[in-house]
Amino acid sequence: MTPTNEQSATSPAGAAVDIGDVDEIREALDASDKIDASRIEVSVDGTSVVLRGSVADSTHGHLAELLVGRYTSGVRNELRVDAGFREGADEPQPV
Repeated sequence: MTPTNEQSATSPAGAAVDIGDVDEIREALDASDKIDASRIEVSVDGTSVVLRGSVADSTHGHLAELLVGRYTSGVRNELRVDAGFREGADEPQPV
């Protein structure tokens, strides 16, 4: 996914997360066999990497947040649980 106009975030070591790092995060999400990241968008906003979109359940959302946490300490998880991924839910719910 294409990052927003903001292009840096603070990593655990204090270094900036650049567009290449965001691309690396996207690739890591896509490569994960524990997360269906097909509906997850990754962007940078100020000092945070932002996860938006939907996941099958809250576990996938938390796993995505943990994975991104390997690259930066600033993670904002705005993922929603999507009823389309699982039966019995009426509408997307916050992770």
